[in-house]
Amino acid sequence: MATPAQLSLTFEPGLTSLYREYEDCVAAVVHAYRGGVDAIAPALDMSPSELSRRLNAHLLAKEGDASNRPLRACDAIKIIAKTQDYRPVFWQVEKFLRDPESQRTSAIHQLAGLMPVIAALVEQAAPAKGRK
Repeated sequence: MATPAQLSLTFEPGLTSLYREYEDCVAAVVHAYRGGVDAIAPALDMSPSELSRRLNAHLLAKEGDASNRPLRACDAIKIIAKTQDYRPVFWQVEKFLRDPESQRTSAIHQLAGLMPVIAALVEQAAPAKGRK
């Protein structure tokens, strides 16, 4: 029986904070690519306007317009292959495969940054010495 290979990923966390929805991350990849929608659309066998509609379908659905078709999984795969921008993959890893130890480390770093602010607020909130 073959031993499963372990994959090591190095990426900057925070993609799920920067892009609340997966579709927003994919759209950012398309728009950041040189040529943008016009350069990516042919790789997906669709017009630039069709790609734009699909990239924005999730936003329109939230507004009650469900007439647009959403981006398909195969489209996202082709976008990643064309752009070589792996942020959508890393977004999914961050969203679904959070490592408990890295979450703990991240929380410690965030707390370290907040502690000076908290200490200053506690000092401001404390009653002044000599006053009642």
